[in-house]
Amino acid sequence: MAFAFTAIVAWSYYGERCAEHLFGMVWLIADIRNALMAIPNLIAQLALSGAIFAVTRAYFEREQAAG
Repeated sequence: MAFAFTAIVAWSYYGERCAEHLFGMVWLIADIRNALMAIPNLIAQLALSGAIFAVTRAYFEREQAAG
């Protein structure tokens, strides 16, 4: 039983290392593209933060008055 478990763990580790070696460039490109997509989203959040605060404040004032 212990041999089977350790064999599964070892083969999983070997497979992960091989996949990382073979597909590492693909993951790197995907990570870079995800980071580049975050930049416009962060800019939009900064630009809209005043509106979000105003809407949130109005919502909580209505909730407080109603409840």
